[in-house]
Amino acid sequence: MNFRLLGLVALLALASGAASARGMVWQVSDADNTVYLAGSVHLLPPSAYPLPEAFERAYENAAIVAFETDIGELQSSATQTRLFQAARYPDGTGLEDHLDDALYARVAELLDEMGQSVSALRSFRPWFIAGMIEVQAFMAEDFRQDLGLDTHFHERAVDDDKAILPLETLDRHLAVLTKMPADMARDYLAATVDNVAALTDAPAAVFDFWREGDAAGLAAYVEEQIDDTPALYERLLFSRNDDWMEHIEALLAGSDDAMVLVGTLHLVGEHGLIEQLRSAGHRLERVE
Repeated sequence: MNFRLLGLVALLALASGAASARGMVWQVSDADNTVYLAGSVHLLPPSAYPLPEAFERAYENAAIVAFETDIGELQSSATQTRLFQAARYPDGTGLEDHLDDALYARVAELLDEMGQSVSALRSFRPWFIAGMIEVQAFMAEDFRQDLGLDTHFHERAVDDDKAILPLETLDRHLAVLTKMPADMARDYLAATVDNVAALTDAPAAVFDFWREGDAAGLAAYVEEQIDDTPALYERLLFSRNDDWMEHIEALLAGSDDAMVLVGTLHLVGEHGLIEQLRSAGHRLERVE
């Protein structure tokens, strides 16, 4: 399994018709160029295409396409091997040694319901188990990483010989999970198990927010999750947004139009990139 990072599986959803789709795309311009901010989903079903026109317009106008990290390197077999190695406990201990009995029992029961065996997965860390539970729930609904927006636009950018910019190094990208503190990783797994029932209901609702470009609705929809685990979202989203602002400002200071494609949750809400750019004095407009 190609274990993709961040942008959160909660943003994956069942696709509907494209006719009235608006999409999550904004633009900010200065005297000599435009930077487009586009909200990505990392897995999609085949029926998600064609994309809302706003994405196509942003891509066609961009000479530079920026992604969260180096997508080609992230998807390489070497990186996947490295990630799986980091996901395993190196000292012979297992999941049961790092969770309390109640949480371990809940994880074991859920994995059994999914056709998995906790004994076969006991060597993996909690953050990996949490991500696997989320991803498999959506893969069961025909969501595929090869159809995600990152892969889609990265392949096109390579074919079209556009300049490609990673917003963070691969090491930084992987460390968001691989260097996650143990207590936070346990909280992540516990929250995933607690909310697993919602995985069957959330996709269609969240997809509608994304497809129709309802940033306020999406931000409100996930606010409760952020309130429940604020430190986790600080790590997954907010601190990275702060780091990426430097790169976005540099793109604005340049002369080439650029498309910045990041997980949609990085854009919306009071800590999102859109609000940060507005606070920095930039005027943003929706791309229709």
